[in-house]
Amino acid sequence: MQRKPRIKGRFEAHRFDFGLGNGRILHLVSTFSFEVPNRDKDTLQTEVDACAWAINDVRAVEVGISITPITVVTIGESQRSLLDDAESMYESLGARLVREPYIDDWARAVASEIGDHV
Repeated sequence: MQRKPRIKGRFEAHRFDFGLGNGRILHLVSTFSFEVPNRDKDTLQTEVDACAWAINDVRAVEVGISITPITVVTIGESQRSLLDDAESMYESLGARLVREPYIDDWARAVASEIGDHV
């Protein structure tokens, strides 16, 4: 696991929360808490949009080559509408959003996938 890897996009490098792999990054992960008060909703929206930009920009470089899986792992649901919108947006960009109740299952699956590349 690599913390805060910088990944080159078409226009700029982007920092993800984690890079998972063995010798090279095989999976990128961003994390968000949707357990924020309404007064912080605009800040969270900005972060969600910035993550979408990073995903889109990284994907622009990967055209025609192996695509690195990107997952956005979330906790909380107090901003349910924003969470639902983020899920739809990230999936349209080729990333996956994993909600809190499914984190353990997702982690086991990713560990198995990475183990297959070792």
